[in-house]
Amino acid sequence: MTCALHQASDCSLNTGSVVIGSDEVGWGAVAGPLFVVAVAAQKSWRFRGLRDSKKYADKAERADVFERLTEELRGHWALATYSPSQIDQLGAQHCLIEAHTRVLQELLAKTPKSALDRVIVDGSLQLPSVRDAVAIPNADATFP
Repeated sequence: MTCALHQASDCSLNTGSVVIGSDEVGWGAVAGPLFVVAVAAQKSWRFRGLRDSKKYADKAERADVFERLTEELRGHWALATYSPSQIDQLGAQHCLIEAHTRVLQELLAKTPKSALDRVIVDGSLQLPSVRDAVAIPNADATFP
């Protein structure tokens, strides 16, 4: 598994209401690698045009959104990836749980508890080892 935290040097998450959320794409050795990303942002943060990546028609549009997002978030995101061979070896569910747990814990470690409003996992995946994490199906359609 690869997990990389992209943390800004000028952390703007020290005050206010911070929401941390995670979601995945991929899902199994047949479909390719698994990617799980978590983002930490102020509760009031909005990103025009953001929606579920599956709703973008072409790769160029998806790549443009990724570039604008990573620039705007100034590093407050973490990414975990599993290759198809890792998924075959460890199992898809194990990889999914471990990836969500890892990226959320990375961002929780960098976010003051006093600034944290909520931790959201898109879908129904329960993560008892992640403090305050709440699974919300279709959260990517509800939250920015």
